[in-house]
Amino acid sequence: MRTILKTILSTGVLAFAGATMASAGVILDEIKAHGKLRCGVYQNVPALATLSDEGKWQGFDVDYCRAIAAAVFGDGDAVEYIPMTFAQGIPAVKTREVDLAGLAITYTLGRDTELGLDFIGPTLYSGQGFMVHISVPARPRFLISMALRSVWSLERSLIVLFQISSKPEA
Repeated sequence: MRTILKTILSTGVLAFAGATMASAGVILDEIKAHGKLRCGVYQNVPALATLSDEGKWQGFDVDYCRAIAAAVFGDGDAVEYIPMTFAQGIPAVKTREVDLAGLAITYTLGRDTELGLDFIGPTLYSGQGFMVHISVPARPRFLISMALRSVWSLERSLIVLFQISSKPEA
């Protein structure tokens, strides 16, 4: 079951470069020595990490970083947010530029075993699907009829970005 969970496409938070049970304490000591958690986040992805008009970070990944800072330092504000792209996230954790990357990094078995990094578990399951009530007759026909309809989603959401990047070239 654990192996299956690791291969599910889920959004994970990546942390503690090369952490093994023996080295995790050393890395935690390094983080504590900084006096704050250095957290890599997207600069402007609604619901995950954005700056408010007042210049305050907000979003799920931001709140997650605050929760970890509160656990480590006893202060949820002991966080330095470092804006970065998805491509910068894994290298930044490996070089310890950041202590944690909350960048919707997909948790895969390969990334968990081959990069020398530890995923600390999925924080957000994402995917695409439709839920149909069991009373809907002929569910397969319902799905076929959906091909003729518009489906709405938020602009610049991860789902839309995935759909755009997955479209075959004409």
